[in-house]
Formats: sequence, C-alpha cells, structure tokens
Amino acid sequence: RRAMKRLHIYIIGIVIATFLCFALGQRMPRTFTWKATFAHADRQPFGCYVFDSVMAQSMPKGYSVERRTFKQLLGNADLQGKNILVLCDYLNMKELDFEAMDRLLHRGAKIMLAYHNAGFTETDSILAYNYGVNVHLGSQFWLPTVKGMLRNGDHDLYDTVRWRTDDPVFPQRNYRLFSQLVSGIVITDRHRIDSVRYDSLVLSTLNYSYPDVQCPFFPTQLKHLKEKARSKGELKQLEWDYYDYDCDWQGKQADEDTSCEFPVAVKRKVGQGELIVVSMPYVFTNYGVLTHEVSPLLMRLMTQIADRPILRTTSYMKSYDELEAEMSPMRYVLGSRELRRAWYLLAFVTVLFCVFKARRRQRIIPVVAKPKNHSLEFARLVGTLYWQRGDNVDLVRKKFLLFAERIRMTLAVDIVDAKPDDATIALMARRTGLDKETLDEEIGRLRMDYWTEETLSDMEMRWAVDCMNRIAGKL
Repeated sequence: RRAMKRLHIYIIGIVIATFLCFALGQRMPRTFTWKATFAHADRQPFGCYVFDSVMAQSMPKGYSVERRTFKQLLGNADLQGKNILVLCDYLNMKELDFEAMDRLLHRGAKIMLAYHNAGFTETDSILAYNYGVNVHLGSQFWLPTVKGMLRNGDHDLYDTVRWRTDDPVFPQRNYRLFSQLVSGIVITDRHRIDSVRYDSLVLSTLNYSYPDVQCPFFPTQLKHLKEKARSKGELKQLEWDYYDYDCDWQGKQADEDTSCEFPVAVKRKVGQGELIVVSMPYVFTNYGVLTHEVSPLLMRLMTQIADRPILRTTSYMKSYDELEAEMSPMRYVLGSRELRRAWYLLAFVTVLFCVFKARRRQRIIPVVAKPKNHSLEFARLVGTLYWQRGDNVDLVRKKFLLFAERIRMTLAVDIVDAKPDDATIALMARRTGLDKETLDEEIGRLRMDYWTEETLSDMEMRWAVDCMNRIAGKL
C-alpha cells in the first residue's frame, strides 16, 4: 500500500512538472528567424503574413495574393485589370515571363519588382537591355552584423532614404533606416533618355560611398547587344568596362568625403503602364509594416500601384515547402562534402548490417525431454495423507463413488441409492462373468462399508478396494 501511494505521488509530480514546463515555455520570449521568405503564411519578421493582412485592409481598390505567373495573368481576363507586385530575394524570370510582363505593361498595368539580385543572368540581361533598369549590390540582411554595429556604435549602421518626387501628395521627406535594408541600388541607362523616361522615386543618401561601382547606366555602345537580347533574350553579361563613374544623380561632382546618392526605387513609363523597380524588398515584410520608421516609406511605395486592385504573385519566389526543405538539418549535412560522405558511409554500413542480420542462421534444435508422469507420485501423496489421518472410511467412500459411476456409465445401473435387485445382479454377473450369488454378496458388503458410521480396519479397506478393482476390470 505504501508503494502504491509513492507511485501516485510520483505520477502527480510528473504531471505537475509537465504543465509547469509548458506554462514557462509559453511565457518565454519567442526566437525570431531573420530569414527572408516573403511567404504569405510566415509570421517571422521577414515573412508577409502581417504585411498581406494590412495591405488587404488598407489598399483602396483591393489586395490579394496568388501564385500565378505573368503568362497566367495575361491569359486570365479577370486578372488583367490589376496591378502586380513581385517580392523576392532573387528574381528568376525567363524570356516568356518578360514577354507577358511587357504586354501587361503596354495594356496599362503597373508592375512593381522588389528584389535584391537577379537569380539568372537571363533576368539580369533582359531587364538591362530591354528596360534599362537593374538592381545592383543587393545584399541580404545579416542580424549578427547589425548586432555588432550596435555594440560598436558604428556610424554605418543607419542610412537616410530621401523621397525625391516633390508633389502636393508626397512632398520630399527623409527616412532613417538600417543600412542593410537599403543596401542595393537601381542602375539605369541615362544615355537612352530619348526613348526611356525615368522618375527616381527614392534616393539613398549612403553614409559611405561605393568606389567600385561603375556608374549607374548602360552605354549606348551596347545597342547591338540590347537589340539581340530584345529579340532572343540571350544571356549577356553587363560590360562593366564601358561604365563611367558618377556619384551624384543631380549633376554635382562629389569628392571622397561627400556622401553619394543612388536611386533605390525607380519608375519608368512603359506603354500605357509603369514599371517600378525597388532594391529594398525587406521593406515589404512584417518588419516593414510594424516598424514606425519603415511603415511610412512602405505606404508611399504601395500608393504608386494603389490606383487599381493589387495582386501579389508568389510564382517568382521559392515556395514555403522549398524554404522549409532548405532549413532542414539534412540540407546542411548534404551540403558539405565531408558530412555527405560520412552520411553515405553510415547508410551503406546500416544497409550492410541489415542484409547480414536478415539472413537465416542455422541453430541447433534442442532435445525435448518427455514429460514426466507424476500420477504415481500424486497417488502416493494422497495415500500418505489418508494413512497419516487413519480415515479408511472416507477413502472407501470416494473409491466406491468412482466405482458406482463406472457401473452407471457402463450398465446404466445405480448401486448407491438403492440395493440392486435380482435382475441387476444377473446383468452384472453376465457382463463380468462372476458368480451371481458371490457378486450379490460382495455388492451388499461394499454398500455397507459405504454407509457405515464406524471406522474400517485396514484389512477391510484393502478387501473393498481390491474387490472394486476386480469387478471394474471385468466390465
């Protein structure tokens, strides 16, 4: 009873400890993952769960998120009257996507591309040669770098973004952000001003210059490459040797101590629509919506395409399942050559072990001994008990009941409750081959021993047992 009480106390303690750990886990601060996914269901800082929810409630013409390519949007009549938003780290678009995008632009759609770098050279080339815009120097947000700058008081931690367009609705204004949020710049071809009109929405007043940046435009000497890319979309690397360094977009020559201004959001008129290229996609995330310094800049950018219903397409970024697969431990193991070899060796050894252990092995069949007959030992034990007690009458009664049951089953005659008559004795005599008078005398004597209230001698008990065995053996 004491052991059961201790067990109950132990179980109750385990249950209380489990609930306590669960409650403490719920109250502990959550660990954020500063990895940009731009996924609709991601609640982390650089996901788009809060962003999509706020845009769906604040955009005047409506806002939706779908996984459709430009080709699919072009073929759907219900979706052609919408402006399109594309958010991703690496923009991966093919020539067919650009052809569909160009047709949507000429029909009056406004398309905003917010990305860091082009994932394919084909994307980089077509944007450069066909539209004269491209994103350069885009880098990802790295939290340890930001923490290190905060600890060291680095002056390069923050950057000032200036809204350049001056109109009654959106006057010029400066925004102070983390420099890693605006690390990329938009380079444009200013030599094509006769055929390309740009409106630099946002300028980034960098706290440090880029001496290795060859000027933000494409030379007219690459016209033949531009025409070839426009017709076939071939992969062409940008010829950086033709670039001319120019630090100031407003025409002012800047020296080494002066901060340089580069555009981070550019709008270009294409047909009836507009193409807007933004080099800071992290602004269009949960972090951008919930941060007081970033949210006004985000809403200004979104109003550029808010004159129509906005559709954010997720076809040009990795799906949520692909992002989860990249974050799995196995992806890290298989990404290293040494770990990959160790994993393959472990798998091979495991398969080899299973193959050898799965084979049938011949075993010696043990000799099974015959079960020992304990009936004689049991009889001796029972007899010893009766002999020690000296109860011969009870032993004879039990033996007589077995004997009478044998006769009842064989001859259908009851010799216990009533004395057998002459016909019964004659039947038993014919069946056993014994003398009728002798059998009648012996049955009567056995019945007297069964019903007696006195003790029986050993001689009488032995006679009764031998007599019943003899008669039963002849039935």
